[in-house]
Amino acid sequence: MVIYVSISLNAGFAEPNVSNEPGLSEGKSVQRLEKKVSPVFEKVSQQLTPEEKQNIHVYESASPAIVHIAVTGRSKDYYWGLFPFEATGSGVIISGDGYILTNSHVVEDADRIKITLLDGNVLIGKLVGTGDEHDVALIKIDPNDNGGPLPSILMGNSELLAVGQKVFALGGPFGLKSSFSSGVISSLHRRVDSSFINNMIQTDAAINPGNSGGALLNTEGKLIGINTAIYSPSGGSAGIGFAIPVNTTKRIVDDLKKYGRVIRPWLGVQVEIEIQPQLSKEFNLPVSRGLIIKRVKKGSPADLAGLRGGSYQEENGDRYITLGGDIITAVDGKPTHNAVQFIDYIESRRAGDKIQLTFIRNKRKQTVNIELTEKERSQ
Repeated sequence: MVIYVSISLNAGFAEPNVSNEPGLSEGKSVQRLEKKVSPVFEKVSQQLTPEEKQNIHVYESASPAIVHIAVTGRSKDYYWGLFPFEATGSGVIISGDGYILTNSHVVEDADRIKITLLDGNVLIGKLVGTGDEHDVALIKIDPNDNGGPLPSILMGNSELLAVGQKVFALGGPFGLKSSFSSGVISSLHRRVDSSFINNMIQTDAAINPGNSGGALLNTEGKLIGINTAIYSPSGGSAGIGFAIPVNTTKRIVDDLKKYGRVIRPWLGVQVEIEIQPQLSKEFNLPVSRGLIIKRVKKGSPADLAGLRGGSYQEENGDRYITLGGDIITAVDGKPTHNAVQFIDYIESRRAGDKIQLTFIRNKRKQTVNIELTEKERSQ
């Protein structure tokens, strides 16, 4: 599955192929993938370029940890009637004891989840939990049904990425298992407007329907993201794909294991405007960089701490912007002027954590300590 996304145009998520009918802790059982040389590689190695050898190594080391997911279930139609459906997607084995990461939209409304390993063995998966806001789901299979610990992916660090860096996508587009494509990181810290996901990795590696839940890998064969969405007017790869950073999945896996959902921290502010020098000059703002608070949710931690939202609107080009609110300039002592990175920083904390916000009000710099609470689904 691949979700199609809207970015000012028609687009979508790496949705499963669908047909309608009438923070991460690894257990002791984790089995690391070993560097193995296949017989085919030995035969052709003398004819390969260093880049080709690298590509083959990444594929052969990571592919045993990539699974094909087939789900059957029932979904509600326009009139709230139930109809059966089948869908396919991809997943990544993250520990030898059988935990698999995928997208929540791959397993949505699933009654039965079948996991096919690289060797063709088919196991029945159990849904452990979903984090719909992050489009991440955790599935569990019994490794004993496959004769022991399973091969697991090597984890990378999505904070150590750069635009232009070579990456690989590994999954099952259109049901074609273990398909491998390469590209580069096209951008970082993307926000997909039609979803709630912030801080996405953008890549031009070919991602198509069925790739959802598959792996985005670096040149060491380490997982740096979970492929989840594409921009596509046609429904196929247009060279604009998106992946959830692996560090985002690391910090929510333990919640999915313990609670079956993600315990999200809540501040309760809506930041709309990123102040740039030109905007600051045009509206005579007291700082050239920062985030203007548009709205503060009543009863939220930010509200209880006394933060204020905007009070009036001004025309800015072809839109109206809300001004008059407090201007956030730093969080925990670190300057902040990017809304996506600010939101991602808050999401990286836990309910009960305290943060320090530095903000400007009436041209005066102030600081306040705020204790984050748990974000309810309705908030």
